[in-house]
Amino acid sequence: MIVIYLATYPKCGNSALAFPLILAGQLADSSYEGWDSLSKVRRAHLEDNSLPFKAIRGADTTVIKTHKIFKGSKDLTTPQGNVSKVIRITRNPFDCLLSALNFLRLEANSSRSLAMIRPTVEALFPNHKLIRRWTSPNQFFNRFKIDSLAKENLLDLALESFSRLGLTLPFYYSVCGGWRTNYESWGAAKVPVLDLRYEDLVPTPSVGTIQLISNFLGADEELLTRAFEIQMENVHHQRKKGNPFFNQANKSYFSRYFSKKALRHFVDYNQVALQAMGYEELSQEVNI
Repeated sequence: MIVIYLATYPKCGNSALAFPLILAGQLADSSYEGWDSLSKVRRAHLEDNSLPFKAIRGADTTVIKTHKIFKGSKDLTTPQGNVSKVIRITRNPFDCLLSALNFLRLEANSSRSLAMIRPTVEALFPNHKLIRRWTSPNQFFNRFKIDSLAKENLLDLALESFSRLGLTLPFYYSVCGGWRTNYESWGAAKVPVLDLRYEDLVPTPSVGTIQLISNFLGADEELLTRAFEIQMENVHHQRKKGNPFFNQANKSYFSRYFSKKALRHFVDYNQVALQAMGYEELSQEVNI
């Protein structure tokens, strides 16, 4: 069994690659019947934490998503076998934060509780008592939207808090670490590692990016190309239906939500982290 990890900090692009890999496997054995069938396979993956990837010919392969920070060799051991390769994906911190905010409302809605998200909301929006204003999970889900937060001028505060917290979010910290530390930790895994950026995967990856993934996995390049195309069609369909998971499913949309002042302040205080993560161009972008 070949075991491959997709390792990312939450909201940095696991699904942007996992879904096309599921699709490629379904295309390989002609079992793809549309988004509903894909979602069933995806749910099965969430339940047993494994995803048979049939697009690698002649190999019994499992691709596993993880958001855990890497702590040592034991983290490369799974019930399916030892991890032989890791794909780690990062995403610019601005879009990552916005996507995480959207996920908080999804978590409140699915768990029917505000208990898990309360520490994160209070840390990102100190002194604003949003949990008290929206006392039920349903109210929180309906009102805690990034467009609504932008109208109240609260998103700049969240970005400042994210910076002050060392690029960590309490909701994820105990398992995942932080935006930078999670990514860097997987560099210590003594297996081949492929680095990708979310921005290179959406809306659809270039021929060169698909070739990188195909060569690294030993997968069929044509199947992966078609899978990414279908993935984009599915995302458009889900967004039209109002599926909240795909709130944006795009890249570099942060400029519509954060002020120039807030963005400049962030890059001034996090230049070293941005450079280490390969996002040094953000400093120039927000200072134009």
